[in-house]
Amino acid sequence: MALTDDERKMLEQLEAQLANEDPSFARALAPDEGDSAASGFSISPKHLVLGLVVAVLGLIVVLLGVVVEMVPVGIIGAVIVFGGFWYLVSGPRKQHQGTAVRSRKPVKSKSSYMERQAQAWERRREERGM
Repeated sequence: MALTDDERKMLEQLEAQLANEDPSFARALAPDEGDSAASGFSISPKHLVLGLVVAVLGLIVVLLGVVVEMVPVGIIGAVIVFGGFWYLVSGPRKQHQGTAVRSRKPVKSKSSYMERQAQAWERRREERGM
């Protein structure tokens, strides 16, 4: 869904305010050149495949437990499924250039930012007659 002109302008203003108030945070959120926005979160192919294979095997064990009507086998299968998904999501992530660990700086007070946002909201409401 495309943004309206007003929404696009508001987004650009928010980005500019963020860049002015905390440039290092804005750089950390900015997508790298040539990368898509979703590339910051990518799972290693090895963990993806192995995790899914283990999860499917766990589902087969669950179905086997249902067929032979043995609850402990079904429970073991469920544990295997959860183990497969845990392995999938906890595996190492691909690190892209520029995603090295950054030192944390003390967080600035955001009250002035929030106050400006509240004032802008009120101005827009008044302009639209709400």
